[in-house]
Amino acid sequence: MGGDSGGDHGGTSGDPGTGSRCSSACGIRGRAGWRKAAWFAAHVCAAVCVRAGLAQMGLGRWLETRPEVVSTINSRAALLEAHWLMDHGLSPYSGPHFQASPVLLLLPPCVLSPLSFTLLLTVSDILAAVLLILSGSLLHPSSPSNPSSSPNTSSPPPPSLPPPVGLGAWSALLLLWNPLSAAAALAGAASSLFLLPVALALTAAAAGNPPLAAMGMALSIALSPASVVLIVPVLLLLLNGRSSTATSPPLPRPSPLHRNPLLSPFLLFLALWLLVLSAACHLLLLPHGGLLPALSQVFPFALQLTDLTPNLGLRWYFFAEAFAYIRPFYSFVFSASLLLVLPPLALRLHRRPFFLAFALLLFTHIVAPYPAVGESGVILSLLPLFLPHLSAMRFVFIIFLGYLLVHTMGPTMWDLWILKSIGNANFFFAVVLIFAAIQGLLLVEAVHTVLMHDRTLKKLNLASRLLHAA
Repeated sequence: MGGDSGGDHGGTSGDPGTGSRCSSACGIRGRAGWRKAAWFAAHVCAAVCVRAGLAQMGLGRWLETRPEVVSTINSRAALLEAHWLMDHGLSPYSGPHFQASPVLLLLPPCVLSPLSFTLLLTVSDILAAVLLILSGSLLHPSSPSNPSSSPNTSSPPPPSLPPPVGLGAWSALLLLWNPLSAAAALAGAASSLFLLPVALALTAAAAGNPPLAAMGMALSIALSPASVVLIVPVLLLLLNGRSSTATSPPLPRPSPLHRNPLLSPFLLFLALWLLVLSAACHLLLLPHGGLLPALSQVFPFALQLTDLTPNLGLRWYFFAEAFAYIRPFYSFVFSASLLLVLPPLALRLHRRPFFLAFALLLFTHIVAPYPAVGESGVILSLLPLFLPHLSAMRFVFIIFLGYLLVHTMGPTMWDLWILKSIGNANFFFAVVLIFAAIQGLLLVEAVHTVLMHDRTLKKLNLASRLLHAA
């Protein structure tokens, strides 16, 4: 036995050629990792400098007036008004502008100056970008673009080319360099603050970390109650484990609820985080009646749509034309449409929780009462995570042209209607209809392509099994 063990030892670790190859491979992977980190850090610094420069040039002051960028639920100016009302002993919701979540009031007034708030939103984008990179590594652990996952790597990439990065890094760079996300940050629209907890919840759930997933989910629900539907993909990630992020079926079925050790901690921490946030907001609003009066004003505002300020949503024009007695019915229809779409999407995409979250975010944005381009830019930044599944998607050029048309013709139609009084509301609402149609086309085509991709892989897997059996 001693001779056998000695032979095994000499045949593995005693081989100088094997040791040199292992050390060389580790050195190559280490250098590639440092090059990718430096490349990404350079892009982050450049994006921060560009946003800071544009903020200093005063572009944010013009963007703050754009209805496509700023709404009553994400505006920095409305948040400033709420703090001013609180400083003078009034309720932050007694003014006409601030109707956002009370959680935003936890931000101190010192960070609400134009430059400071832009930098805060940029930091939020950077943190979300890091989480997208981690999500990409979980979605595609053996991505061919990742040199560390390839066992046959023998030399680093040519120095003249940018270092290869994973799909998560491309998604992160799209978030940082997306002009829609940059416009939201410059205008002081807190769109990126809504993505950060969603990315945290999904990434932590995929990594099997219930406390962090619950914290992200609680923050997301507190900032935007409509995001409660995202608890379905988070639960699917926790039930399936990391295997649910595999890139090819067949994927394992979810484990039974009573056997999953992560579900109970997640629900417990979710209730705990919601209680902590509620207590913090209640203490902040205690001189003005507490949390319940604020919630009784925020939720009916989103459902009844009392503010018909023109925006990129579908509801304002429809409610302005509809009779007052029929508005509650259509408000219920718009609000309940998300719950009607959730079951079929969850049943068909239950083995792809990340893509299910993307589909739910996109549909939520379509039917939202006050959508803005910042949320649209954030959702589009998630697309690189699904490039292996969306490579055969149709109408890509039409969708690109639609987004380009909306964001170029929207300001033009607004100028003709409001500033020059040449047109009317139909001019701007035509752009809104195009925006909804393009987003609907993107949703339908993306879901169809992913389902066809899974069906093709199942057929190939079945053919492979039959071939091996024969």
